Amino acid sequence: MKLRVVRITFSPRYYKPGIHASLERTILRQLSAYGSLNAAIADGWMQEVRSAGGSKPARRFAVYLTDKKFYHDIPVYFSLEVDGQLL
Repeated sequence: MKLRVVRITFSPRYYKPGIHASLERTILRQLSAYGSLNAAIADGWMQEVRSAGGSKPARRFAVYLTDKKFYHDIPVYFSLEVDGQLL
């Protein structure tokens, strides 16, 4: 099973080269530590902010990462793709 993070969005204030790849690695590493999507959601690390339906083909999730300089929460929104299919 190939899991991929797609459609990552976050505050433009934090854009810099390579940030999308870094966020994808961070999210996938945390998900693998939980073992399942449902466990990550149940623990509160990740939230489902929009379910799939209608004209929106993918579920949207959110995680909150911490800015190491100012210690603010940074909301990161994304969808997940499993074996080429959006969740």
